Amino acid sequence: MFLRKIRWSDLWVSSHDKSSDFYLCAWQRGSSPWPLACVRAALAAAGAAVLAWSLAGGGGAGPRWLIYLTNWGLLLVEAAALAGLLVSCRALCRRPPEESTTAWMALYWLLFNVAQTVALAITVLYWLLLYDPETTVYPTAEALGRDVATHALNSVLTLAELLAARTPARVLHAWQPLLLATGYVAFSAVYYAAGGTNMFGESFIYPMLDWSAPAAAGGVAGAALAGALVLHLLVCALARARSAAAAVLLRPGTSGRDRGTRLP
Repeated sequence: MFLRKIRWSDLWVSSHDKSSDFYLCAWQRGSSPWPLACVRAALAAAGAAVLAWSLAGGGGAGPRWLIYLTNWGLLLVEAAALAGLLVSCRALCRRPPEESTTAWMALYWLLFNVAQTVALAITVLYWLLLYDPETTVYPTAEALGRDVATHALNSVLTLAELLAARTPARVLHAWQPLLLATGYVAFSAVYYAAGGTNMFGESFIYPMLDWSAPAAAGGVAGAALAGALVLHLLVCALARARSAAAAVLLRPGTSGRDRGTRLP
């Protein structure tokens, strides 16, 4: 019965009947793309700064910078921010028909879906599994700031986009971030089999994904994928809560002036 209600086009990112949801702010009454465009410009600039800071502080990682999931996430966050900014800029130049979803909107929506879940997963995994307050020592305040920026601010930026925009989040889109997560797990296994090492010369990228113990690594990978699904559902719930709250706050008669003039 449930499957009969699914439009299989909903699995992709080209079936949405309100193009304005991709360039209007969730908290505005009017129809100007400017408010969200300004927010997205700030988010894209902040994401670029974090990405540049990470690259500049790569230190011993060098060419291995790209083997880490954290850095995949930073690239995704910035790509999603730039795609959203592009959608807003195009809407400022020429409004698309309300009932259409353009190719740029579809690209932004795909990157949005993946970046939201992956950024949250990176934050949760790092602070729960990798960070050890008893053994982690930061040589400088800059190193501490970079760690927080790349493993916490990444999620703040994506959540700011989620809460500011009207972009929908669908449960059926869970396969998109899960596909990327599965791809990273496969990459880590191939990298190990090819003799790759991390920045410390160890034969794994992350200690919990040490494929010299395939059963343990596979279990961690499976648990991480299940956790990513839960985080995607959380993103969908936050998007629905945002839309519901905005609908109540923007409903005619809910402003302070309206409440003050309303008869008892």
